[in-house]
Amino acid sequence: MKSEALTALVGVSAPETPKYLLLNNFLADYFGARRHEKDSYTFSFYEKDKKILVCQESNPEIKADLERSFEEFLQCFMGRDQLSGIRSGKDKIWMPLSLDMLGSANVNLRHLLYYLALGDGKPFEKEKIREELYHYLYGDSTGIYGIVSQFCGIEKERQNKEKDPGGFKKLKEEPFFKKLGRKFNRDLHSLLTNSYFKGQDFYKRLDDLAVLLTMYVVFFFIHRVMAETSEIPVLLCKGSTDSGLNEGGLHRACTSNYQSFRDSFSDLLSDFYMERVTDQEKILEKVIVVSNREGSIHVGDLPLKEYLNKVFDANYQNDERLNSKAEDVFHLKAGETNKLSPEEFVDYYMQLTGKISGTNQKRIFSVLQSSGKEIGFVYPATRSRFKYFALSGGLTAFLVRLYLAEKNLSYTFVDDFIKYLEVNYGIYIRKCVKTERLVSKYKVRVTQQEFSRNEQAFLETLDQVNCLIRLSDSGYIVTLPEKKGEFRLL
Repeated sequence: MKSEALTALVGVSAPETPKYLLLNNFLADYFGARRHEKDSYTFSFYEKDKKILVCQESNPEIKADLERSFEEFLQCFMGRDQLSGIRSGKDKIWMPLSLDMLGSANVNLRHLLYYLALGDGKPFEKEKIREELYHYLYGDSTGIYGIVSQFCGIEKERQNKEKDPGGFKKLKEEPFFKKLGRKFNRDLHSLLTNSYFKGQDFYKRLDDLAVLLTMYVVFFFIHRVMAETSEIPVLLCKGSTDSGLNEGGLHRACTSNYQSFRDSFSDLLSDFYMERVTDQEKILEKVIVVSNREGSIHVGDLPLKEYLNKVFDANYQNDERLNSKAEDVFHLKAGETNKLSPEEFVDYYMQLTGKISGTNQKRIFSVLQSSGKEIGFVYPATRSRFKYFALSGGLTAFLVRLYLAEKNLSYTFVDDFIKYLEVNYGIYIRKCVKTERLVSKYKVRVTQQEFSRNEQAFLETLDQVNCLIRLSDSGYIVTLPEKKGEFRLL
């Protein structure tokens, strides 16, 4: 199936990493992206075209070595190693150190974040976000960015062309999408405007923005498959990535929790295919006739390839391979006919896509895995079948900074921070009514001791990233590493 149809359903169509590519294309939605790679960013470019660099070495061999060394450093500085081999259309994607390095991209999940950030679609919201993005990343002329701006030259080019929402037109009207969008808009504003983030060096600002964007890809995916629920989906999460937590009832409950989102997505896809079959074909008899005409599978009077391309907006081309796989899936020998209900046909179609190119379910679900892995939220990083949510040190430190920025605080009690994770993101690490209800649903027994050990593991994670202060009365304070020296107990 073409990616546009699936994007219209869930907003994503394939694994998309790394997080800096996500960041690049999110920025390209607000600023002008380069359509052609005119500048090669070589020594010659800066020496002759920009007249910024001068090399006074007279020895040709030494000068050539110096130029090669400079170019090697510059390519590394711009992030070419991190993004090696990744392309968007025909353009190379660079670390977006300046606006003229932004690459263009086709409609995909990065544009999902664009619509998510606009919240309720107020006319001034796009301009507000653009201004905040520019000043957060490119408004500073000090430090390393002062050097970057001298090399690359910063122009605040605007992306004024109105976007065609395409498949997002329907999606952005969904209640869950609007609700999640308001949270994303709030978090984005806090990050772009608060000194806890703005006061960091350029690369850390870049990385934190990329983490926030990737985090909301994960949250969107989870909310998408649980769109019918009014409450925030519960993410039963390990408080640490320590392998010591990889056993017992809590571990089984965490893996069951993760698997439940995968299972829900299978139902979502099935409903989507059902809608295509019933609405586009206008089936009245609720029967679909599938036949094998001398090795050529037909649906009604249409060859299978034509039917699938028409109904599911697919792009199948190889008749021989398609018919060969379809014979096995539909269990039809030459001359045989089978009458199927739409539900049965959809089930067979999902099996067929899996045999041909890997199921759409697996491909799209891998977005959650790859995005979660990028920010240290989905483990293990290997291809294990039993994955789970866990809070890595890096993600924990980011969430602490985001919480304190939103609340305009320097310190807070650990219990308040944990409550914030539960209420705002559905991240649960301790025992409560919701987690008890969840483990009961999975028919797993999790002891109080296991929950207590998980909470203790979270405290150790906070301590490892230097965000924890232990009080004399066994209480705990959460703060930023740079604020610990200022803490005074009243």
